[in-house]
Amino acid sequence: MNDFLYLVMDQGGQSSRVLVFDAVGRQRLLLREPVKTRHPMPGRVEQDPVEVVASIRRLLDKLPDQLGGDIHRLKAAALVTQRSSLVCWDRETAAPLSPVLSWQDTRAAKFMETLSLSDEEIALHTGLRPNAHYGASKLRWCLDTIPGVKAALGEQRLACGPLASYLLYALTRQHHFAVDPGNAQRTLLWHLPSGDWGEVLLAQFDIPKSILPPLQPSASDFGDLQIGDVQLPVALLNGDQNAAFF
Repeated sequence: MNDFLYLVMDQGGQSSRVLVFDAVGRQRLLLREPVKTRHPMPGRVEQDPVEVVASIRRLLDKLPDQLGGDIHRLKAAALVTQRSSLVCWDRETAAPLSPVLSWQDTRAAKFMETLSLSDEEIALHTGLRPNAHYGASKLRWCLDTIPGVKAALGEQRLACGPLASYLLYALTRQHHFAVDPGNAQRTLLWHLPSGDWGEVLLAQFDIPKSILPPLQPSASDFGDLQIGDVQLPVALLNGDQNAAFF
């Protein structure tokens, strides 16, 4: 009989959660911590990336006491997140250079009106109808507006991507730099036919590919977590709504 346990880190707009399931899908543990959302101006919806990471770490730190000896039954971990939220950070230090720009944030809506590609052309490339909720216009806003982001780009130490990529980078021992297709698609920069970042889309938003995380299949090796004396592989990365199907 398979007696392994599986860890899920679920980061959403209102809370961070850590759940443990057994091999037949029964929930064995649920820990939750609220996270704050800011609305500094109309159209702007932000979270503090330091707070978000800290909330998950605090939950992970509770696992040895909560699980006791069963912590050694943990086989693998998954990270699922809100999908269209975006962060910029320093690749050398893992320090965030922007807030978490929420999927609800539409601060760069005006930029979307300047695109030369039609809605139909973008839909053919991405599978999505363009709007400012997706990450591309918010990333363009960060590159244009935040001095620390501009400086890091010039010094070739800038990383940007979906919240999932930042959390993976911040939480794994290896600072694993990657993204899955489900989260990548919601940037409006992912090319559906090729399954990679799209050159035409990157040119449209004037975003260098070098700052974006490499693509990996949703179920693959995403580094590992240190939880007490346990090194736990992260074997799944996905968006929250995608993962809710399973």
